[in-house]
Amino acid sequence: MNSILDENDLKTLLRPQNAGQSSSTPTAPTQTPVVPPAPIAATASIQPETFAARIPEKTQPQANSKTWLKETLKISWKFAAIFVFIFTLSFTLINFPAISKQLGYFYSYKLGNNTPSQAVPTLEFNALSEAKLIVPKIGVSAPIQWNVDEATFQDKLLTGLVHLNGTALPGQIGNIFITGHSSYYAWAKSDYKDVFALLAKLTTGDKIYIEYNNITYTYTVNGSNVVKPTQLEVLAGGSTPTLTLMTCVPIGTNLNRLVVTADQTASSGLF
Repeated sequence: MNSILDENDLKTLLRPQNAGQSSSTPTAPTQTPVVPPAPIAATASIQPETFAARIPEKTQPQANSKTWLKETLKISWKFAAIFVFIFTLSFTLINFPAISKQLGYFYSYKLGNNTPSQAVPTLEFNALSEAKLIVPKIGVSAPIQWNVDEATFQDKLLTGLVHLNGTALPGQIGNIFITGHSSYYAWAKSDYKDVFALLAKLTTGDKIYIEYNNITYTYTVNGSNVVKPTQLEVLAGGSTPTLTLMTCVPIGTNLNRLVVTADQTASSGLF
C-alpha cells in the first residue's frame, strides 16, 4: 500500500468542482436593467377631449339652475291650473241660480234677438199683501220690506227686497233706497237670493214699477254706476222723487256695489 500522495494527486484533490469558473473571481448577482421612461416630446399634442375631461365644467351649475327653475315653474303652473279649476267649479256651483239667470237672459235677448217687455204690470194689486217692486225687463217681481234697520238687514234680504230705514217712501220727495241680493249660496232656501242678478242689464229709459198703498209708481232709469261700499253718497236724497236700486257686484262677491238710479215719471190710481 502506497501511503504517500504525489503532487498530481494533491492537485486533483484541491481542484474546484466547477472547473469552468475561476476560483479567484466572485460571480456578481444578475440584475434586470431598469429602463427609464421615454421623455415626452416637446411637440407632442394633447387631445382636446382628454384635456377637457380633466377640467370641471364651469357652466354646469348654471345649467342645473335653469333646469330647477323650469321644473319649479312647471309644478307651479300645474298647481295654479288645479286651483283655478277648483275655484271656478266651486264658484259656479255656489252661484248657479244667478249664473243661470244671466245665461238665460243672454240666450233669450241676445242670441234670440227678442226684446224684453217694458209694459206696465197687469197683476191685480192686493192691498193686504206687501208692496212690490216690478222690473219687467229683467223679470223681477218681489215684495219690499219697508224701513229695515242695519241690525236685521241681512236676514230680511232672504225674504225679498229691503228698503233702508230713513230714506224716502213712494210718493214722497227724496230718494227711495232699495237693495237686494245678486247672488247667494245655492243651498239657501229663498226665492230672492238672486233677485237682482240681472240688475246690470238695465239701461237708460227702462221702466221700474212699485206697487204701494194701492198706487203704482212708475220710475224711468236715468243711469247706473259701480261704487265702493264706503260711498254712502248714493243714499242722499234730492228735491224730486227718485229711486235707487243697489246690489253687490261682481256676482258672488261683495267687492263693489252696482247702483241703478231712476226718476219717478208717473203714478196711477187703484188697480
